[in-house]
Amino acid sequence: MTHSLPPVLPHAIQRMDEIQSRLVSKKAAVFLDYDGTLAPIVNRPDEGCISDEVRGLVGRLAQCCPTAVVSGRSTERLREFIKSDDVYYAGSHGLDIEGPPRSGIRYDVGKDFKESIDTISDVLAKGISGIQGAMVEQTAYTVAVHYRMVAQVNVELVEAAVDLALREFPTLRKTHGKKIYEIRPSLNWDKGEAVLWLLAAVALDSREILPLYVGDDVTDEDAFRVLKDWGIGVLVSDSPRETGATYRLNDPVDVEEFLVKLICLLERS
Repeated sequence: MTHSLPPVLPHAIQRMDEIQSRLVSKKAAVFLDYDGTLAPIVNRPDEGCISDEVRGLVGRLAQCCPTAVVSGRSTERLREFIKSDDVYYAGSHGLDIEGPPRSGIRYDVGKDFKESIDTISDVLAKGISGIQGAMVEQTAYTVAVHYRMVAQVNVELVEAAVDLALREFPTLRKTHGKKIYEIRPSLNWDKGEAVLWLLAAVALDSREILPLYVGDDVTDEDAFRVLKDWGIGVLVSDSPRETGATYRLNDPVDVEEFLVKLICLLERS
């Protein structure tokens, strides 16, 4: 039995005229994932810095329209990377949201899980300590166990360590990302819910708004899903996959070019 491949999405840069036509009489709101979107995927999470050019583009975009970075990274780390007080930050997959200074926007969804996250982070660090290449990265309300540099034969050991640790924490759950296992609170909350909350918080939940979400990871599908009949989802991937996005970009280089074109479009209008 053969399985057909998912259809190849149209390239966003080649469809800027369509995006422009959808923006007529509407206000844009742009949401950007970080790793694999604004910055290339790297082996070590502490090395995931964006270029000065892309950082400048995000700052310019925030002058044109409400702009948010929605990521598994911590809110504090995102601020360090982006260096803009005009951007909204939704860290820990949207569990920790902060608006620009003086905006008054702050939503701490995961605060009741802080102690459990701190504890399981220590447990996991010990559990994977003997597995070469495995790393633990903690944000405010999530713990990512990276196995990008782990030999394939040992990846099962990493997942086994994660599953073992989770047995003692019934309020937490495991999700998957690009070469990571991620521990999160067992809440009905994800990047999609965070996007909807932010739109409502800045009074942008009317049909006069066109939200655009650009992201590469499985976790970004939650945002594509909630915006599918309303906004525009742009998947960053060089190979077809099942997705709720409307368009595609191949990689962060494409994302940079797309942002240039989008900013020019918004500045003209």
